[in-house]
Amino acid sequence: RQSKDIAARILREDMEKQQIMSNDNRYSCPAKKMGPAHNKNTAFFTVPPISTTTTSHHGMPLICSHALCRKGRLKFVYCRYCNQPVSRMKFDDRHAHPEQLLM
Repeated sequence: RQSKDIAARILREDMEKQQIMSNDNRYSCPAKKMGPAHNKNTAFFTVPPISTTTTSHHGMPLICSHALCRKGRLKFVYCRYCNQPVSRMKFDDRHAHPEQLLM
């Protein structure tokens, strides 16, 4: 009886985690020269959806899920207006979006 309760609790927790993850936005990491192990299944960013409790703010640092990529310095940030990860080095020049600030 006790093992069935534990198994049911674990299953319920797994389903809750999957539901939370399915609400997140997942983007492939565009880092180059990382090798074939760094692909869309192993290297990605998870950006939480905009809600009342969390916000995916413009310029939010993104950390890759791939261990070797994650060891390197911060390479990408989130552009809320383009809705994608962008290079941190080119973020100020290409993703300032002053037209959005006027709205």
